[in-house]
Amino acid sequence: MQTYDVFNGDADGICALIQLRLAEPCESTLVTGVKRDIALAKKVPVESPAQVNILDISLDKNRKAVDGLRAARFSTWITTFPVKACQSTVTSLP
Repeated sequence: MQTYDVFNGDADGICALIQLRLAEPCESTLVTGVKRDIALAKKVPVESPAQVNILDISLDKNRKAVDGLRAARFSTWITTFPVKACQSTVTSLP
């Protein structure tokens, strides 16, 4: 299954990606932008189901795209910073 790592191009996003890949190494396609480019989830192609890891970007700004990925049966893992229990969401669809 294709894996996409979606992250903000600032230090927090890069550190989150490094931590994730140190803990769970795999080949992935990087989807990123400059510091203020936070509407990144919509850049993930939806041709076939994939694993999408969304790191350090605004869920408010990406909600519509994330809902679209979930509706397309993508497995998504989302975290925002600072990490709080109510801000971390793990969603896996069959």
